[in-house]
Amino acid sequence: MKPHLYLFVYVKKRFLGVVVILDLMIFGVVAFVGGLAALIGFLIIIGRRITEPNKDLERKVERLESEVRRLKN
Repeated sequence: MKPHLYLFVYVKKRFLGVVVILDLMIFGVVAFVGGLAALIGFLIIIGRRITEPNKDLERKVERLESEVRRLKN
C-alpha cells in the first residue's frame, strides 16, 4: 500500500471512532431524559392516586354538612 492510503485509513478509523462516541453520548442523553420524564410521570400518577381519595372524602363531607344545615333549618 502507498503511504497516503495508510493516512486515509487512519483518519477514517479515527473519524468513525469519534462518530461512534458521539452516537453513544447522544443515546445516553436521550435515555437519561426519557428516564427522567418517565420518573416524573410516575410520581405525578402516584401523587394523584394519593390525593384523589382525600378530594372525594372532602366532597362527601361538604355534601353532608350542607345536608345537615338544610335539615336544621
